[in-house]
Amino acid sequence: MLALDVGKKRIGLAISDEFGWTAQGLETLERTRIREDLAQLKELAERWNVQTLLVGEPLHMSGGASRQSEYTREFAERLKQHLGLPVIFGMSG
Repeated sequence: MLALDVGKKRIGLAISDEFGWTAQGLETLERTRIREDLAQLKELAERWNVQTLLVGEPLHMSGGASRQSEYTREFAERLKQHLGLPVIFGMSG
């Protein structure tokens, strides 16, 4: 599983072990253009044999969606289509 913390300038990355028990951080992806970002993430997914993407969804303290969560969901949908992998969302702080 590849975990992503999507920002407008950077994407934080972590990869889980094959059992999904532990994760280790990867180098932060400095964003450039959407096509280049997607290509780099595809390369990472192939290198690590990723089967699922976990995308952190930034929410308000009340649990409601934020402006950034809408942007994150749109990016995740493009990533899902580009990589052909399932995406799940987790709450991020």
